[in-house]
Amino acid sequence: MRALPEAARAILLVRHAERGPIVDVATHREVLLTPAGHEAARAAGHLLAALAPRRAGRVRLLHSPVERCAETARGIGHGLRERDVEHALHGEVGMLGEHYVRDVERGNAHARQHRHAYLRAWLDGVIPDDVLVAKREAGRGQLRAVVELAPAAGDLTVMVTHDWNIALLRETLLGLTHEAFGWPGFLDGILFVVEAYEVRVRVGAHDAVLDLRAL
Repeated sequence: MRALPEAARAILLVRHAERGPIVDVATHREVLLTPAGHEAARAAGHLLAALAPRRAGRVRLLHSPVERCAETARGIGHGLRERDVEHALHGEVGMLGEHYVRDVERGNAHARQHRHAYLRAWLDGVIPDDVLVAKREAGRGQLRAVVELAPAAGDLTVMVTHDWNIALLRETLLGLTHEAFGWPGFLDGILFVVEAYEVRVRVGAHDAVLDLRAL
């Protein structure tokens, strides 16, 4: 973030802050942030605010339809407000949620069957694509949604999503598997910078430049 040009069209896609435990995949949407998660989201707002003096625009906040992502976005906004940074909460975006799920009931059954290997089963094509959208299609759709919401020059858009969405894009765009690179932690993210017909994708020291015309 600190290396970005002042007028860059930047998007930060992040996982929500710390949540409570998920005991049943069928009710995962009901799981909310922990007190530590709320504080971490607020602290993330403070961290983003530290970059504001060198950027001309404002911060736009979007989130998945799942409430813990909305809580995270509001917490980041609270932290920005405490540092007098201009921002706006734009609400939920369906593509930041479980856009890849075509059959919820069968998907939950596969989740119970594969347990911790469920994500790998999906990414390797083990799960039928009438249950979960195939990896390549899902990744391209997620990237298109991110780019279509690219902000005006100088603005920063923060999109709050889930670990699977982060893992999907890390693997499809940068070849970073969660087994080798690590599971996306709370508030882990991916930085996108959109310039003309290109988008630069960056995760830590790993980056790639993609041609938007190929999407």
